[in-house]
Amino acid sequence: MVNSMTGFGRAEQTFIGGKLLVEMRTVNHRFLDVHMQLPTSLRHIEQDLLKLIKSRVNRGKFDLKVEIEENRGRLQKLQVNETLYDDYIKTMRRFMKTENVEQKISLDSSLIDLGIIEVVDDESTTNGLEELVLNTSKDALVQLLSMRETEGEYLYGDVYERLLELEQMELKIKGYVPEVETMYRERLESKLSESYRLLDEHDERLHQEIAFLLDKSDITEELTRLHSHRLQFLQTLTEKPPMGRKLEFILQEMNREINTIGSKANHAEISKSVVSFKAELEKLREQAQNIE
Repeated sequence: MVNSMTGFGRAEQTFIGGKLLVEMRTVNHRFLDVHMQLPTSLRHIEQDLLKLIKSRVNRGKFDLKVEIEENRGRLQKLQVNETLYDDYIKTMRRFMKTENVEQKISLDSSLIDLGIIEVVDDESTTNGLEELVLNTSKDALVQLLSMRETEGEYLYGDVYERLLELEQMELKIKGYVPEVETMYRERLESKLSESYRLLDEHDERLHQEIAFLLDKSDITEELTRLHSHRLQFLQTLTEKPPMGRKLEFILQEMNREINTIGSKANHAEISKSVVSFKAELEKLREQAQNIE
């Protein structure tokens, strides 16, 4: 199965304290490179999120963003510092008795200034938030993986068509091999006959030299390896991800073989086919760079 490294996923959930939003996006990269944007209060679950991502994604630049739209009316409450409150009441009563002041002790904004009453987060509205983030992240990840699979199907179709094109070019080059051998033999016999004028045309040394030079220009082995690499590339496309880096390596080997064919053949039509072959290889390389 071919998976693209391009994907996007988005999921949101509401809870007592507000709304949670998780977004994920991936693009091509040689390795798995994860970047997270989390609220400070959720930094402690970063490793859990990383573990989740690594369990399903093998390759690509991965960006994860978690946002919380807080409902401030529900996220906060008043909290009384009992110790300070008791000290405050005792101090006020002692002061009023000492100064002979007769009035009730009032509660005003000074209690907040003194830290006796504080505005704090209401933990009852955020209980289970970590689990909610993880579950929402799983939903977003499902969307992202689905998109990567869909994009992968398009990639596979395009790559498969290009492999068929390479097969036709390969057969075309192979068809010129007998012509190349005949051309080289005639050329070599003519040149070597001049060099070995005193030798009979049936002289063994003459034929050994011709055989040696023909072998150096033979492209049969390169064509065989090129054929093998192409089939291996096709087979790799049916394996489980990750496969992208393996595909890139096979393409490098195919490029090496076609270069050798071009330099050894010294044939106009083969040279044209080599140029076309390399152009298709480059397009395949671009596609392989986006395969997981």
